[in-house]
Amino acid sequence: MNNILIDFTKEYGLNIIHSIIMGILSYIALDIKKVHKKYVQDKTKKDVVKMVCNYVNEVYPTSTSEDKLNIAFNSAREILKEKGITISDLELKVLLHNSIYIMKNELEVK
Repeated sequence: MNNILIDFTKEYGLNIIHSIIMGILSYIALDIKKVHKKYVQDKTKKDVVKMVCNYVNEVYPTSTSEDKLNIAFNSAREILKEKGITISDLELKVLLHNSIYIMKNELEVK
C-alpha cells in the first residue's frame, strides 16, 4: 500500500500541484480583471459626464437649467450605451449633479 502512494505521488504529484497552482492563479486573475473593469468603467462614466456637462454648458448657454440637465442626461446615457457601459438613472443623475456642483465651484473660485 505504501509503495502505491509513493509511486502515485512520484508519477502525478507535480501535475496535481501544477493544476492547483494554476487554478488559484486563474481565480486571482479573474478577480483582478473584475476590479480593473469596474475601476475603468467608473472612471469612464465620470469622464463622460464631465465632458457632456462642459459640452451642454457651452453649446446651450441660454437654455434653462432643467433643459440642460435633460440634454446632458440623454447625451451621457447615449454615449455610455455606445461604449457598452450600463448605468442606472439614479447613478447618472448623481454623477451629473456632482459634475455640475464641481463646475459651479470652479467658476466661483475664478
